[in-house]
Amino acid sequence: MKKLLVPIDFEETTKKALNYAVKIAQDFDYEVHLLHLLDSENERSSVKNKMNQLIDQFDSSTQDILKPHILQGKIDKDISKTAETIEASFIIMGTHKNKRLSKVFGSKAIKVVSESKTPFIIIQEDGSLGNINKIAMTIDLEKESVQIVKAATELSKIFGSEIILVGGDHTDPSLKSKVAVNVTTTRRLLAKNGIKSSVELLERKNFLENFIDYCASNGIDLIAATYYPDTFTVFSSKFVQKLMENEAGIPVLTLDSQAVTKGTQYSFMSI
Repeated sequence: MKKLLVPIDFEETTKKALNYAVKIAQDFDYEVHLLHLLDSENERSSVKNKMNQLIDQFDSSTQDILKPHILQGKIDKDISKTAETIEASFIIMGTHKNKRLSKVFGSKAIKVVSESKTPFIIIQEDGSLGNINKIAMTIDLEKESVQIVKAATELSKIFGSEIILVGGDHTDPSLKSKVAVNVTTTRRLLAKNGIKSSVELLERKNFLENFIDYCASNGIDLIAATYYPDTFTVFSSKFVQKLMENEAGIPVLTLDSQAVTKGTQYSFMSI
């Protein structure tokens, strides 16, 4: 059975992420693994009670697919380690601005995602995630820009989503050609998997603002963007960091490009 991992701190935002994971699990045959990371073993008893109370809110059939984990560890390392251990397909994380788990904005958001081979779905405190009909996926010059396509494809298969590939509108012919190669490769893969796709090129000046405006104005339900640990291009880690904070509250699907890059140029796209 496929698995989802939901980090839990018992605040409403992470409970919202759990409820969404449960909906996916019930509709599409996943297990949901709940993870709470302890600062100290002294907390274990009270946290176990809270976890049991949280699970008890669901009916018995749902409880069968909920698997709790209470571990002592660090947020920026042990969320992704747990996901790899249980072989989770996605980490669904609710974020809020004040608590320990998800003061996940700014550099901390990138730190949590860093080195994770498991894709993260980040849901903001004031955002929401429902049926995913449209996914906007950023794409650019580097081959790594399409690392996220495998995760986006899996979600698209679940929800029957359209994927819109969004990149910068280059004027230089050689740069335009590089983008075209990534677009063509990605669209072939999507077509092979029966996924409808289209392409939107936006002005590169103020691309982030243009991209968020495009998503907000065109009914985008999820943004998919690869996290680049080491680049100074427009699609840098700071770009993904800002996406996670987008004022439209659109959830973001992301993963670390270096963690998943293996083999040939497009080997990670095999599905």
